[in-house]
Amino acid sequence: MPNPKYTGGAKAYDTLVLEFEGSDSSEFAALKTGTVQVGYVDLSEYGARSALKGIDRLYPGYNFGYNFMAVNMNSNAKGGLGSVFSQLYVRQALEESIDQSAIDRVVYHGFAPPQYGNIPSKPATAFLDPKLKQPLYPFNLKRAKALLTAHGWKEVHGVMTKDGRSLAFPLMYASGSTSTTDTVSLIQSDLANIGVKVALQPQPSSTMLGILTNASDEGKWDAVAGFGITYSGYYPAGDAVFHSGGGLDFFGWDSATEDNLIAGFQNQPSTSLTANLKAYYRFEEYTAKELPVIFMNRPSTIEAVAANLHGVNPLTLNTVVGYGLPQLWWVGK
Repeated sequence: MPNPKYTGGAKAYDTLVLEFEGSDSSEFAALKTGTVQVGYVDLSEYGARSALKGIDRLYPGYNFGYNFMAVNMNSNAKGGLGSVFSQLYVRQALEESIDQSAIDRVVYHGFAPPQYGNIPSKPATAFLDPKLKQPLYPFNLKRAKALLTAHGWKEVHGVMTKDGRSLAFPLMYASGSTSTTDTVSLIQSDLANIGVKVALQPQPSSTMLGILTNASDEGKWDAVAGFGITYSGYYPAGDAVFHSGGGLDFFGWDSATEDNLIAGFQNQPSTSLTANLKAYYRFEEYTAKELPVIFMNRPSTIEAVAANLHGVNPLTLNTVVGYGLPQLWWVGK
């Protein structure tokens, strides 16, 4: 039942219907036919936006968070690669082999700026360390391949091999998004250039999450892409992902230094906000350098809004934290 004392918009409705769409194409079709009045346009369909006749506004919305590819550093990782992925130089080679600028340009039409740590460049916030506006590990296939060969890896039939292990593994990702599929396809192509053979493995989100969060058997996967973290209005501490044993540390990251840096801004009182921010930057720089995850582009959402829906704007969409304010919207002519 609606709350009669609710103090939201004067024209707030009793009912709001949230309609789940199983794919980007079905959501685009729902927007095209007017079945839904607010929805996402996947950037793979951005070029067809003129077909949305009942839509008169498209809002890019940059979410405060980060996307990443995770590699399984647990000792029982599939294919025996846990100890390999635990080596920084391997993760560095992977990071240097992903052309984020090309992904932004080719897949996301310029709406997915490259990201080099756990704080995005858009939306702009004080949390982004100025040192991380440029990559610590810029895209460089030649250097990435040399990094592997310098540590004893040799290319055998196109795949880097060492001590009986090959850098060949499946890469899981959530199915249903064309732009995600296009992104992992580019990653697959980039990694092949340094002798890392990736087999793309699309999975329904629920299946993928079940595999990744199965604490009784952490070894059923090697790598996963298309994951993201949203700071939904809270301090971007990162402890759930980067603190040893954190609730979202499903990939086996364990660093006492990282734990101490998190404690440095989270648990110890600072003399000022400036001092606390400096402590945060130390954590941010260490995380970007050590690569507990492989940082990737954070794409904007494109919110499509029907012509007869009013009160919708960047503030009420509230894409920064991911919680819109539909109580301030109303239908009219």
